[in-house]
This record gives sequence, structure tokens and C-alpha cells, in this order.
Amino acid sequence: PGFGKTLFDFIMPLFKSAPPATKRLVKAASLLHDVSWRSDPSSRAEECFDNASRGNLSGLDHPGRVLLVMALLHRYRKSGKMRRYKALKGLLNKQQRSGAQVIGQAMRLGASLAGGDPGVLLQAQLRVDGEELVLRLGAEIAQLGGEVVETRLSELAESMKLRPVLILK
Repeated sequence: PGFGKTLFDFIMPLFKSAPPATKRLVKAASLLHDVSWRSDPSSRAEECFDNASRGNLSGLDHPGRVLLVMALLHRYRKSGKMRRYKALKGLLNKQQRSGAQVIGQAMRLGASLAGGDPGVLLQAQLRVDGEELVLRLGAEIAQLGGEVVETRLSELAESMKLRPVLILK
């Protein structure tokens, strides 16, 4: 409980200059992530899809709902394994598709790093610094900066056309 709010705070530096509507979708995706993580891993993406596409979520237009769905799908599935959902891509423009991917991959990075423990994300910092995507892990959690976290950071940086940098202190 509460991980979605902490996840939102962790990834929000990537969206500092985003319009309020985008920030709202980032928060909604983070909170819906908090609902779906308990599902069986083999059906988690489908459950997220159902929650976001069929749920009683007010205040969303169709593109916003599709962006939310795509962000959650990117959270739980690698981009290459989303062929089943390719029809959705046509409902968003290129910038919206890219934004959904970044939101999803940022949530994937935060969840992989924290393993569901919000306290871990409180000791980590994610930011854009020029042409670099920087993930700084405090000394208490530096040992968590292993191969999976490095891979998730690299995937996110590639989507953002940035160089990944992992700082362990």
C-alpha cells in the first residue's frame, strides 16, 4: 500500500515540464500500477489493460485512456511483446505513444529497483541531466543497482534518446 504514490514521486522528475494533463496521467498510471502488482505475472498486463480500459475512471477522454492503457502495458510487457495491442497504437500520435512508453518504462525501472518497498525509492533519485538519464542510488541501497536495474535504466534512456548513468553512493 502506498507504493503508487512513492513511484509517482520517483518518476515525476522526468515530467517536470509536462503539461498538467500529462502529470495527471502519470499519477493515474502510478496508482493503477499499485492496484495491479499483486496479479499473477502471466496475466498482469491483461488485468492492467482491463482496469484502465474498462474501469470507471472519470475525467479521461479516449486518447487519455488509451495513453494510460499503453503506459501500463509498457510497465508489464517489453515493447516487443505488445503485438497483441498494436491496434491501440493507431489511436495515439507518435508523441503520445512515446510518452506512454516512457511512463511505463519509468514505472518498470522504479518497481524493479524497489521490489515493492517504497522506502527504497525514497533513497533513489532519477533525473535528466543534459543528455543523460541519471539514476543515483544512496549508499544504503547501492547494492540494488544490479543487472536488472541497469537494463531497465538503459531501456528507459534509449526511449528518451539519452545516455544512461548509474551512480552508486
